[in-house]
Amino acid sequence: MGAHVPVGGRDLFERKDMDSSRFLAGTAVGFMLAALAGCGGGGDGGGGGGGEPAPLPYVGSTSQAAITTTDASKLTANVIAGGDSATAILGVSIESGGATQSQGSGLMGVALRLSRTLRDTVASAEQGSSSPRAVDGALVDGVCESGSISTTGQLNADGTGTVTVSFDNCLANGVTVSGPATLRVDHFEMAMDMPTDFTLSFTRLSLRGSTLNVDVGGSLRWLLTGTGCCGVGVTFEAYTITANLVSLNNSTGKMIRTENLRLMNEERLTATSTSLTSVVVGRVFDQDFGYVDIFSITPLFFGTLTQLFPDSGQLLLTGAAGSTIRATATAFGSSMVALELDLDGDGRADNAANLKWADLTGPIGADLGDSDADGLHNSWETFYGPTSKTDDIDLDGFDSLAEYLAGTNPNDINSHP
Repeated sequence: MGAHVPVGGRDLFERKDMDSSRFLAGTAVGFMLAALAGCGGGGDGGGGGGGEPAPLPYVGSTSQAAITTTDASKLTANVIAGGDSATAILGVSIESGGATQSQGSGLMGVALRLSRTLRDTVASAEQGSSSPRAVDGALVDGVCESGSISTTGQLNADGTGTVTVSFDNCLANGVTVSGPATLRVDHFEMAMDMPTDFTLSFTRLSLRGSTLNVDVGGSLRWLLTGTGCCGVGVTFEAYTITANLVSLNNSTGKMIRTENLRLMNEERLTATSTSLTSVVVGRVFDQDFGYVDIFSITPLFFGTLTQLFPDSGQLLLTGAAGSTIRATATAFGSSMVALELDLDGDGRADNAANLKWADLTGPIGADLGDSDADGLHNSWETFYGPTSKTDDIDLDGFDSLAEYLAGTNPNDINSHP
C-alpha cells in the first residue's frame, strides 16, 4: 500500500473548508455512479483484480423513445429518482408503496456527489512551486472504510495536470469500488485555492454491494462558472457538471447512457444552511426504450444538499414525434412528483399522474393510464385496490383522491393527508 504523500507541506487530498453536509454529500466518490444502474440486483460484495478492464460500450436502443403510459415513469426515474442501487449511496432504505424500496438520487445525485468529492480531492494542490510534484502512491483520506484509493502521476506547479486514480476494493456505505480512472485538472485558480475545471474518466469501474452489481464507464467534467455574495451572510457558487456515462447492471443486463447531460447548478450558503438550484439539459438513453431529451422548464430547487428530491421545479422530457413528459415537483413536498403525458405530440396532456419519486420504478409507476377516468392512475388503483376516487377504504375521513394527491396509503387509517 502506498504511503500518504504531502505536497508542499499540505496534503493533496486534504478536505478543505467543508461543513458536515457538504462532506457527507461528497465522500462517496466513484460508487455514486451506482444510481445509473436502476435496480442493482444481488452483488457479490467483491472487487476486481488487476489489469486494464474491458471497455464498456453502450448496447441498446439508440432511437428516440416513444413515450407511453407504461414507460414514462422509468424514463423519468433515470434522471432523478434512480432505483434500488441508491441504497449504495446512503446505506438506508424507506418504506414506499407497501414494499421496501431504496432511496434513489438518479443521475443528478450521481454527478453532484461525485463532483463534490473530485473538487475536494484536488483542492489542496501545491501552489507557487517552481517544479512539478509527484503524487505516486498518495492515498485519498476519509473515503474508504476498507480498501483504498491511491494515485500515480504528477501535478504541475500551477495545480494542473493528470493523475491516475486507483480504486482498490474501496468500501464505503456498503459499496465496494474497484478499477482505474484518470483525473485531469485543466485549471486551478490560485487566488481561490481550488480547481475550477477538471474531468474524471474511467474505462470501467466495478461497483459491488448487497443489492448492487454494476459496471460504469465514461467521464464527468466539473466547471466553475461563478462565485460571489448575494446578501448579508449569503454566498453562492455556480458550476456546471457534464456527464457522459454508460452503466451496466450485471444482474439484469440493463444499460443506461447519458450524452452531454449538463447540470448547471448554483449553491447558496448561509451560516446555517446550503440550498441548491439546478438547470438540467441533455440526453439520456434507456436500453429498452431509447432516448429522451431533457430540459428544465423551471430550475429544480433543493432546500438542502442532503435531500434526495426537489422541493420545486419542472422538467420536460421529449421523445419521438413530439411526445413529452412534464415532471413537476408538487406542493405536497419533496417526496412527490406530478407527471403530465403528451403521448401524441399535440401540445396537450393526454394523461396525468401523481406519485412519489421513489415509486417511479416500482409497481405503482408501472401504468400511468387512467382507464376509468377517475383521476387515479391504473397501477395505483391496482396496487392499493380502490375502484373509485370517492372510496374511503380505511375509513379515515379522506377519500381515495385526497390520499392519492397527498401520496398517503388509502389502506392505512394512520396514513392520511
